[in-house]
Amino acid sequence: MLVAFLLTALLPMLVMTVLTFYQARTVVREGIERDMQTRATAALSEIDTMMFERLQNVISWSRLEIMDEVVVSDVDKRLSNFLHELKASYRGVYHSIYVANKQSVVIASSEPSQIGKLASQQSEWLSIKFANHRVRLYEIAEQSLPIASDILDANQQKVGTLWVNFNWQYIRNILKNTENQGSAAALINLNDTDQKKRVLAQTLHWQDIAAAHDISVNSVAKNLVTQPLFNWQ
Repeated sequence: MLVAFLLTALLPMLVMTVLTFYQARTVVREGIERDMQTRATAALSEIDTMMFERLQNVISWSRLEIMDEVVVSDVDKRLSNFLHELKASYRGVYHSIYVANKQSVVIASSEPSQIGKLASQQSEWLSIKFANHRVRLYEIAEQSLPIASDILDANQQKVGTLWVNFNWQYIRNILKNTENQGSAAALINLNDTDQKKRVLAQTLHWQDIAAAHDISVNSVAKNLVTQPLFNWQ
């Protein structure tokens, strides 16, 4: 009788306790996912803004009147000085800014040591039509993303190329700001031609957390996705 009484009294309590635990766990999990999604979406928006500004810069600069010196083959220190001042005004956003002729030889640069050398030899990553102008992005190397825009003459014929080496650390810093209580984030290339979904930037311990994560969220924008992961048991 005593056993039957205990079972009758305790079994419903045990069931309610288990249900309450799982309900609380679900609420906590959903709260974590919402927080992660908010951070992922904010990070992706900031990255989009950062890259939009970089593409806008290289296109507008390639159309400046001073680039006419390339058209008339009259390049002197004035263009290099201009590029140096341009780089300095952006306070670390660009590692270098330079102009190459049709033979891909650097003829003016914010860094004098680059003059006479070949332009970036990285493989092309993306070609984007932006503001009715073609912009090319190249493989990231040594924390720099090379971006190029053709310099055109009055007949819209290519006479040279403006290159900017964007400091990729700015993107890594955006991802770092998403970290919170054991989370990590990565910017992953989802280009259809890149089946390996290559990681373009990541926060500390990304690989370890990604391998053992329990909760993950995605925010997608064209060919890129940020994936903050939170290890929660």
